[in-house]
Amino acid sequence: SLETLRGKNAALPILGDLLMRGTTHHTYQEIRDRLDALKSEIEMGIGRPRGGVWQAGVLPVSVTSDHEHLPAVLELLGEILREPTFPEAEFEIVKGERITALERQRHDPTALTFNALFHRISSWPKDDPRYVPTIEEAIEGTQGVERDLLVTLHHDLFGAQSAQLAVVGDFDPEEILAVVEKTFGDWRAPVPYVRIPSPFREGVAPGEETIRTPDKKMAMIGMLLNFPMTDTDPDYPALVIANHRLGGSASSRLLERLRQKEGLSYGAFSFFNASPLDPNAILAAGAICAPQNVERAMAAMREEITKLIAEGLDAQELAEAKESYALRQRNLLADDDFVAMALAEALSIDRTLAFIERLQAEIERLTPKAVHAAIQRHLDPDRILAVRAGDL
Repeated sequence: SLETLRGKNAALPILGDLLMRGTTHHTYQEIRDRLDALKSEIEMGIGRPRGGVWQAGVLPVSVTSDHEHLPAVLELLGEILREPTFPEAEFEIVKGERITALERQRHDPTALTFNALFHRISSWPKDDPRYVPTIEEAIEGTQGVERDLLVTLHHDLFGAQSAQLAVVGDFDPEEILAVVEKTFGDWRAPVPYVRIPSPFREGVAPGEETIRTPDKKMAMIGMLLNFPMTDTDPDYPALVIANHRLGGSASSRLLERLRQKEGLSYGAFSFFNASPLDPNAILAAGAICAPQNVERAMAAMREEITKLIAEGLDAQELAEAKESYALRQRNLLADDDFVAMALAEALSIDRTLAFIERLQAEIERLTPKAVHAAIQRHLDPDRILAVRAGDL
């Protein structure tokens, strides 16, 4: 809940990484050796953003295995999640690695650009788990994390009563269900899980910010629009396809303009995400360029976003975007990792993958007029946040 995680932002990433570093039965090296023997992988990390929207108090776990070894891997996962020992030496290593990674980000134009954008729209109090700290604040907070806090957080908050499991591929359902029930069935956290809502925050002023990173040979530009929308909004499909044409495909407007036509950028992109539960959506764009091209690239990106809002998509563009987006979705749905994570996220909000099918059908029915009307209802070029970072 909000109160149980208040003031603990810096501890959560360390807690997620430290879980794998030793249990009551295995050291970190023994866990790694056991996974190698099982020809399997386990990945996890607390509080990582999903599509740009921060997920407070969520632990995504990904397991890659095969029919023969999956039951044993799930048993090992249960041990890792339920019986971590948080060894002092490993705690210092993980904490140090976290600080080192953050120190690198202090001089990374890409990390600085998008940290600045998401920091601007997370106008929560600094002790709120939804707050996105600056990189300097994250370093300071990480330096102050103590091992005892991680032990307490794990004891109080970890349990399987609000967990979701999705398994995709070659496996025996009855065997896996039996292992899961045996391994996790009686695991309950003393403090019940309460979802922390993340609604759109009013009052964020638009504008531009410059971050200087001397001696960097590349620069990064980024722009972001934040607005209230869920992914069940009738206009959501139109914004999905508009983003795909803007910067979400290999033939996007941003790539055509900034790289192919004007040679200003090494690569350009955009992404769009709307929360399934809270009215909070973002449309963001970015481009890598040489420092001497930053101003021209910024102007070109802003022009393309403004043009999209003012004019929408013509019939040919929309048809090509629909075809490209449909191909992308078919490729994603053929990937077991994507399907497993999509199923797990759907379970957490009482959905099935039928939502993806309905979205595709709604996109196919879109007209240029409908797309343009939806864009204008939600996107305002005067609300753009923009950041440039590099040796400027």
